[in-house]
Amino acid sequence: MDDQIISDIKKINWQYLVNRKEAPLHWSISDGSHPYFPKASGINYRFHYALRTGDGNFYHSAEDMEALRNLFEKRGVDLLIQFRNQLLHHVKTLDKTGSSLERINFSKMKQTKLVKILENYFKECLCAYCFLSPMPLIAKPLSQIILNLLPSAADAQKQSWLAVLTYPTKENNHLHEERSLYKLAASYNLKKYPSLLEEHLKQFAWVGTRGYWWQREWKKQDIEARIEELFRQGKNPADELNRLGKLKKEKAVETQALLKELSLKPRTTLFNLIHLAQEYAYLRTWRTDIIYRSEHQARHLLQEVAKRIGIHEDDIVYLVYSEVTEAAKTGRLPITQEEFTNRKTFFANVLLEDKYIIMSGPTWQRKIKEIFSKENTDKINEIKGNVAYQGQTKGRVVIVHNGDDLIKVKHGDILVVVMTFPNFIPALEKAAAFITDEGGILCHAAIVSREMKKPCIIGTKIATQVLHDGDLVEVDADNGIIKIIK
Repeated sequence: MDDQIISDIKKINWQYLVNRKEAPLHWSISDGSHPYFPKASGINYRFHYALRTGDGNFYHSAEDMEALRNLFEKRGVDLLIQFRNQLLHHVKTLDKTGSSLERINFSKMKQTKLVKILENYFKECLCAYCFLSPMPLIAKPLSQIILNLLPSAADAQKQSWLAVLTYPTKENNHLHEERSLYKLAASYNLKKYPSLLEEHLKQFAWVGTRGYWWQREWKKQDIEARIEELFRQGKNPADELNRLGKLKKEKAVETQALLKELSLKPRTTLFNLIHLAQEYAYLRTWRTDIIYRSEHQARHLLQEVAKRIGIHEDDIVYLVYSEVTEAAKTGRLPITQEEFTNRKTFFANVLLEDKYIIMSGPTWQRKIKEIFSKENTDKINEIKGNVAYQGQTKGRVVIVHNGDDLIKVKHGDILVVVMTFPNFIPALEKAAAFITDEGGILCHAAIVSREMKKPCIIGTKIATQVLHDGDLVEVDADNGIIKIIK
């Protein structure tokens, strides 16, 4: 059986998408959402293949990715607007459900009622998660349409215009959190500080818990460490608040000035496309914020199922969503204890057409590693990518794959990631520059680098594979080049 699975995996032309080391429960919902995609999105298409390895790497078949990308390119603006509208509907629905779950006491709830709530939660998750994998495919066709309509100029000039014009007008959660942090820091020596700290955690502790890892929620010491780092860098909270206040105005003025310079009038096709791109730049982070926050808000529901089947409340995330539902109905662990233990050691999964296969334990860990052995990149000493924010600096590399790695980042380091996420903000605040494998001009790293005014090179494809912790590099974000010095 194992040999047949390996053979089937090797037949697929896998294309790397992203690295996200989320819990098996999250992966199962995300991959289980594909059959729901046509109805949820209104697009007559679905992914047939998906693979997630234990190190967090996520792959789709290249043919699946290309087919959906071609759909977006062929049907253009109309499809992009339809996709946006459906995304908003389903993610807002999940947001509403998540908020309600956090207020419910499940401890004495009857089994039938608990199961009904659980099934409804998973149903809404399956619809909302449909909008995770396709989102990165939108940036390229949307950006290209805009670039084609912009006035004639050198490619670098047009890319610079695109970066200015597509900056989101709405503020995402990370800016709200940053503003709250500076207000908290300003009250550090006041009597109201403890209550403000509690309020900050109440609003934002979930940011650290992406992918059902509830034990990683931000705690008092995490926030105080960031405040101490702020003071260590000689920053004044009032000045930082003022900077954030100016940022939105500066970006609005910069955008309006460029629109005027390029003679781009309201209600024209290009103007409307720019507005749509601004929305997508905002929604790309907004949708994941809502999904991950809802996972945190559902913790009491899921932990109650764990208690009723006699496992640790945080270990429920090693079950897939259909198993959680079965556990809630039967009151028993739906898999063997050996399988349960194996999953906590190593977990990978693959979707092959309609077959969802779980691969767990040390034997599968070795087999998956053999299939996806890394290429030798030792001879590469220069990496190229796209400029998200200009600037030049030198520093030591720190590779961050997930939330557990954030503690490694020190002031002045060069942060190297597959892509950034809102829970990376504490590390981004310390870093001198950001380098990513993935992402386009609408991605989180591109937006945050412009807000923090730090050099950023995105879309290198190979930075996390070539660079190592401690490498000394020169980041030339004026030209999109990273040179390895030693």
